[in-house]
Amino acid sequence: MSRGPDWNQTRALIAARLEPDERLAGMFTAITPYPESYSHGTIFIPELILLVRAAEHAVWRRSTQAASRSSQVPLAPRMIIAITDRRLVVWAADRRWRPRRLAGALSRDRIIGVTAKEGTSRVRTVVLELSAGETVTIRVDPEVAGVLPGMLVDASESAS
Repeated sequence: MSRGPDWNQTRALIAARLEPDERLAGMFTAITPYPESYSHGTIFIPELILLVRAAEHAVWRRSTQAASRSSQVPLAPRMIIAITDRRLVVWAADRRWRPRRLAGALSRDRIIGVTAKEGTSRVRTVVLELSAGETVTIRVDPEVAGVLPGMLVDASESAS
């Protein structure tokens, strides 16, 4: 998930919208996993490709909304997630990874575990385990997947 050249502008915009006593510790892009029914562009009838992609995107949005409701965690198909000392602030992002709207926040004390699963050279799956037993799955860059468990779990343990 590449970022545009305006990443510093995005960081400044998000930092400006945090609460006055919050410090921005990090920021990364993420997506929610595609539904199992997603074809990943394997339709070979050219006239139907746009229609199929629009339908699949609608299914992706709806499955993300369902996952968000069931876990009570703000999610969007494409997200920019800011890490502060108290919470994860989630912004819905557009196709060029610019923040579109504030989706919400997840208190860091709700996160009891973070697992980075094996993936490809471009993307890895990260599972957040929450205190009420829910799990939230996101897909991130491999570099983010490598440091995210330490950032979230270490900080929550040191706050205790």
